[in-house]
Amino acid sequence: MKNSLVLSALLALFWLLLSGHYVVFTLILGLVSVVLIVWLNHKMGISDEHTLPVSLLKRLPNYWRWLFVEIIKSNLHVVKKIWQPTLDIEPQFTTVSSPFKTNLVKVIHANSITLTPGTVTVAVDDHVLLVHALTKQTLDSLNSTKMNDKLTTLEKDL
Repeated sequence: MKNSLVLSALLALFWLLLSGHYVVFTLILGLVSVVLIVWLNHKMGISDEHTLPVSLLKRLPNYWRWLFVEIIKSNLHVVKKIWQPTLDIEPQFTTVSSPFKTNLVKVIHANSITLTPGTVTVAVDDHVLLVHALTKQTLDSLNSTKMNDKLTTLEKDL
């Protein structure tokens, strides 16, 4: 029940932020959409503590701030590589360890890599991600422990 209420609040907030229209008809449509989605989640049995852990929601904003900065740095790196007179890239595949216990944090890990310009997570296996990277420097940053440390903090108490 608690997860359904949190999901309802998050969906309603998301709807309000994206819609930008606060007339009665639009608000009713938003309410109907939120109720339908929460009801479907409940019927499918996916509105539990594993799919929407409330404790994770408290730690996500710090992770998002850190990830936003990393995305900006990676963007600048890719722009620099593209603007060089000679295209100095070394596209390659590599595997990255994803030592996390929960599937949710593994998915956050894979999506975080994909969000970062110059990298794409191609496949996720048990504790390994197959990643395509644009440059050697990008590969080195993937193998650093910063992201894993941040994700370990997210996974704490899940």
